[in-house]
Amino acid sequence: MSKTEKAKGYSLFVDGKLVAKGSRESFSAKYGVSLATVDTWVKKGRLPLRERMPLKHAVPFGYENSDEVPAVRKSPDKKGIAKKVYSVYQSGHLLGTGTADELAEQFHVKKQNVYFWISKGKLDYDQIGTVKYAIFNETETKKRFPQLDTQRISDLSIDERKEKERRKHETKEERRLRRNIRAQMAIENSRKEELGL
Repeated sequence: MSKTEKAKGYSLFVDGKLVAKGSRESFSAKYGVSLATVDTWVKKGRLPLRERMPLKHAVPFGYENSDEVPAVRKSPDKKGIAKKVYSVYQSGHLLGTGTADELAEQFHVKKQNVYFWISKGKLDYDQIGTVKYAIFNETETKKRFPQLDTQRISDLSIDERKEKERRKHETKEERRLRRNIRAQMAIENSRKEELGL
């Protein structure tokens, strides 16, 4: 396997015994764990043979009994996650602009805090209060990352975006009620058409 080649599959060992062969995704589904957990097994598979045998580990096909397992590299044509630029506000005043990483560094907070600000920025203005919130800055994103397609994001109007966000948190009863209202309106419209109104 060359340094840039992606592994075709892995052999999974538990307590020194081969228990399964397959891809990362198949291990994740079979054992009910995340891909990050499977990646940890793959990292443990790079240890020398004697050290890795008592551990749960995965090695690429063909390296089961080898002492040196090469690091599996991601394919070179794989693109990273598209970055977005956000503007951070507090009580309506602009505090800073940047990607999530840059904002975390700028405000000396963890990245999770920045993601919390982004989630707050999706709420209505009266629901935000005085906490910090971040809003997607489309013009700055286009300047800094021209390869990112922001057209898809801007196609939806603000009302459509709010409606879409609201529907994510809708309960079963609310969906049923909305469906019944639409059905009732359709029945009323068909009656009006029959009467010629």
